[in-house]
Amino acid sequence: MKEKLRGLTLNKKYYPWITLVLGIYVMTTSGSLYFFGAWSEPLRRTEGWSVENIGNIGTMLHFGVWASFVGGLLYDKFGHRPVAIGGSLLIFVGYFFLYLIKAQIINVPYWLAGIFAFSLGQGSSMCYFVALNPSIKNFKSEHRGKVVGVLVCCFALCSGIYTQFYKGFLKSRGDDATILLLFLAIMLSVV
Repeated sequence: MKEKLRGLTLNKKYYPWITLVLGIYVMTTSGSLYFFGAWSEPLRRTEGWSVENIGNIGTMLHFGVWASFVGGLLYDKFGHRPVAIGGSLLIFVGYFFLYLIKAQIINVPYWLAGIFAFSLGQGSSMCYFVALNPSIKNFKSEHRGKVVGVLVCCFALCSGIYTQFYKGFLKSRGDDATILLLFLAIMLSVV
């Protein structure tokens, strides 16, 4: 069965694969919170915060992810598109304001940076839902475990991908994470 989608004719048998490929991209962007170690120490040094302060920011980041019932409720009520847009905006807000702090454009207390990290975590969890749920629904039950495995693998492995990108392209410029945070804000919000 074929269906027209904005001028394209697509065979419905390809829908599961299209959602899987898009899900891999979204998971690769939303798992960037595991990249915390690359930008946390340079941020701590720039702002003069203690290790405990940075630890609290990291806790808020992870709390934003694991307190993701808000994203789940929004997904159930509004569907995947509004939640994807909301998640992208929260990821942008989180990384962009962390960039502004690192670039010393704004000066804020560490707890406010923790709130930005929390928004980043919430955005990541929202995008996690958006990537996972359609792929689960579109594949037959005998393939769902494999699909979930691939998607969750991409969520966890993306920090390794971004680490290599950071080492190869951004860190060689002598900057310690300022450009990285701006790159993450812009690139990852284009989900």
